[in-house]
Amino acid sequence: MPEAGVGAARSRRAGQECETVLLVEDEEMVRQLAVRILEQEGYNILEANDAMQAMDLHGKHQGPIQLMITDIVMPRSNGYELAEKISKERPETKILFISGYVNEAIAKAGFPQSRVSFLKKPFTPDELSHMVRTLLN
Repeated sequence: MPEAGVGAARSRRAGQECETVLLVEDEEMVRQLAVRILEQEGYNILEANDAMQAMDLHGKHQGPIQLMITDIVMPRSNGYELAEKISKERPETKILFISGYVNEAIAKAGFPQSRVSFLKKPFTPDELSHMVRTLLN
């Protein structure tokens, strides 16, 4: 059963036009930290704790999703499989892979480099904020 708040769309600055980020991370502490960082930057967050929940949120979300941030190593389905599915249905969505296990060359394999990037865990709030803004610009 998902934790309270998981799966809910969140927006820190009501009324401000903001970009939507689908965040997929199975580690609750990492997910909560990333949500807090991104909300402080004004992004609308769709929060999922696994690929299945991410696909459900993606299917229900009416507007664009500018960026998906996904862990690569997750139970049931990995971040690469999820990125392939999302990319087929939302080719405009950029992808940021996060992991403590792989390097950038592996993370970008099979995806256009203009749409995909990699951030090694652990990351600082500034590193996450900078990477997200760089990808969305």
